[in-house]
Amino acid sequence: MTRQHKRMTGQRQHDRSALTNRLELLRRQLLSDIRHYRDCMRVGGTEPGDLDDSQELCQATAAGAVRHLLDDLRAIDRALERISSGEYGVCIDCGRSIPRARLEFLPTAVRCTDCQRVVDQSLPRAS
Repeated sequence: MTRQHKRMTGQRQHDRSALTNRLELLRRQLLSDIRHYRDCMRVGGTEPGDLDDSQELCQATAAGAVRHLLDDLRAIDRALERISSGEYGVCIDCGRSIPRARLEFLPTAVRCTDCQRVVDQSLPRAS
């Protein structure tokens, strides 16, 4: 193994460790947020009519937030699995490397910018 190859391997290991730490931190924050919103959802009565309009709105908002946070949590778990398997940073559609800047901005990205653009353009637009 050449000296340059050892340095590159060491850098990749450092990057992988730093990324894993970042994702684990995000994961812990999400879990804390989920607990908070679930606690908010438990406030109030259990019978119909026990909650006033503002409490019902708060609970509906918290339920939506929990769904969104759970989606984010699943994405982080999948990213951690891809790191472990060595697939992290490889586009699931074309197999090319996902640009580092994209991964730094969105560490759970599974597609390169070009493939994500194709997916986004195929989605129905909200009117």
